[in-house]
Amino acid sequence: MIRVRWIAVGCAFGLLASCAKSSLSSPEGAGGAWRGSSKSDAEIIGLQSSPSAGHILLDDEFDPPDPPQPSSQARESRSVVARKAGRLLVRNGMVRIATSSMESSLDQAEQIVQSMGGYTESRLEYLGTFRVPVDRFDDAFDRFRLLGRVLEHRRSARDVTDEFQDLSLRIGIKKRLLDKLQDLLALETDRDRRRALLEEIRSAAEDLERLQRSLQTISRQAAFSILTLKCEPIASSSPRYSAHTDLQVFRWINSLEARNRDDRSPRGERLPLAAPSGMVELPKTDSPREWRAASPDGTEFRARSLPNELRGDARFWREAIRLRLGPAFAVQDTFTVGPWQVLRLVSSEPRAWSWWLATSVEKDRLHLAQAYIPDSAQERRDRPALEDALRKERP
Repeated sequence: MIRVRWIAVGCAFGLLASCAKSSLSSPEGAGGAWRGSSKSDAEIIGLQSSPSAGHILLDDEFDPPDPPQPSSQARESRSVVARKAGRLLVRNGMVRIATSSMESSLDQAEQIVQSMGGYTESRLEYLGTFRVPVDRFDDAFDRFRLLGRVLEHRRSARDVTDEFQDLSLRIGIKKRLLDKLQDLLALETDRDRRRALLEEIRSAAEDLERLQRSLQTISRQAAFSILTLKCEPIASSSPRYSAHTDLQVFRWINSLEARNRDDRSPRGERLPLAAPSGMVELPKTDSPREWRAASPDGTEFRARSLPNELRGDARFWREAIRLRLGPAFAVQDTFTVGPWQVLRLVSSEPRAWSWWLATSVEKDRLHLAQAYIPDSAQERRDRPALEDALRKERP
């Protein structure tokens, strides 16, 4: 098919060249007077000295065109072709995982991609699209699979070598055609013929721009593969514990609420802490059995002390709380701040509010500190202040 097409194109150019010679040999074609309209060449073509036509000669024998000068991305893709036995491949991949922390998994994916010379193309709450150098694609794909429990994965490769070469050839031919048309225009004096040539030049320049954009797209896709990471929260099962079936010593956990404004729990007593930066301590009359502080934008911080009936340490109580409250949340994170063992729960709602539950043990007392943060952006702002308050000695 390609050979037949080039034979047809060669015939067309031969016919164009013979017509040009006959028009240039006649007095009307080469030296006829311009009569009628006063419009300039630029007004007829609708452009002002467009440089997009290029300047590559086209002789009547229709020699095969020289390949166009590639962009830096095209040169990079050609180096990849050399390593891939002369074939140019566009590679795409997708990994879908279940993870306890979507944000952390996406952060790790960004670090992997950046360490390989790639970049983040887009990122949403549960989805990241990344570009990685094609020769690092398999390595990045395998490392993405280690970021969580793999639910689905797939990768594909599309050979675009013929398409790349065809576009390169067509661009070279289009540039030669434009140069030939401009040469004819410089010699033509007949008004109608000049108008027709200008229209052909404009059409060819638009075609050339479209072909160059297509070539650049293929070069970029072949140089940097697309790798997508989709994150899902670990599926929560039905609660194993409830206030009715759990052991008596654990039932108070099921009564905890992220925003217990009414201070209805009969257990515990106030545990004064240092108010985090940007928050103010609320009066004791507001909450007799629980110490509280609040920020003007809705973050709440509170603490109380309870009897440690089982003599469990801070990790024991953090795990007891996680097992009973964690399954209802999209994210469960644990970390340590000073003497506190912290459980971080994040909701699956669009705003993804967070609930911190921190435990520490002192002799026969269990200390429980809690924080409610309205959304993820506010949590990033308030986290340093909350952690600093937990590290400080109690007043």
